Amino acid sequence: MEEKKVPEIKKDYKMKLMVWGAWYTLCLAAGALLSVFIISKESFPGFRERFLLRAAVSVVLGVVIEIIVLGLILPAVGNKDRKHLKEALTRVNNEGYTPEVMFMLEEGYALSANGSTRVGYANTYALYLCDAYISQRQFDKALRYNNLVDADEVFRYQSIGFLFNQLLYYGQRIQLAAFTGNIPACEQFMREAQNLFSASRGKNPMYDYIMDGSVFEYYYAKGDFATCESIVRPYEQYFELKYGVYNALGRVYAGRGDIKTAEQFFGRAMHAAKNDYLKQMTERERQVALNGG
Repeated sequence: MEEKKVPEIKKDYKMKLMVWGAWYTLCLAAGALLSVFIISKESFPGFRERFLLRAAVSVVLGVVIEIIVLGLILPAVGNKDRKHLKEALTRVNNEGYTPEVMFMLEEGYALSANGSTRVGYANTYALYLCDAYISQRQFDKALRYNNLVDADEVFRYQSIGFLFNQLLYYGQRIQLAAFTGNIPACEQFMREAQNLFSASRGKNPMYDYIMDGSVFEYYYAKGDFATCESIVRPYEQYFELKYGVYNALGRVYAGRGDIKTAEQFFGRAMHAAKNDYLKQMTERERQVALNGG
């Protein structure tokens, strides 16, 4: 099978344009207010001339104010939070959820959760902490962080820039219900996510994998191993996803009682693991699966 790379997720220029437009509207209003003081009736008696000058000054001041706000003030205020989150997620990607990385995520969540303007950061930290504890099979802690996510904020905007967190949120809820054997809750969350999943299908293989990975756990909990295999097999072609696919197939074949094939897939997962953390998780999944978990 020819191996592919997952396409890079497109940047959300539409949302960037909307944010720019909203800020410019505010800055234009501020510029219009300032123009009243700059272009006075005394200096320009004619109404038409005064109006046109004020309009021109408002446009220019709006641009200047927006450059100052978006280019200088907001980056200075939010740079520390953004830098911490970026560093933490980079380390998650490179190292996995090591104790040091978990400390960074916990610290970031604690700092972000205390500020109303940082709710977006808090949600991202909470989702990654939930993912970490799911991978470590600490489901109570995982559920705690999923419940700490501000769902209203996550689903406030229907934009590709927010789609990853939206899919992760419901994917985690489905997985946690499946892992804890709560099939009715699992089915409820799948119904709730149905419209989101349908609208998101095909946008990127990574998004599809998040959705299908959660549904995989539902069928695994029900013992439908044939459906499980059919769900994850298509993702074996992607370099970035084959680690998860091989772990999943190892569990599937262990569930079928085919220990030899299960061991082969866990061996492939071990080979595909890009850091020691993922190798440890593979060994944990192997032990659980071969012991009937």
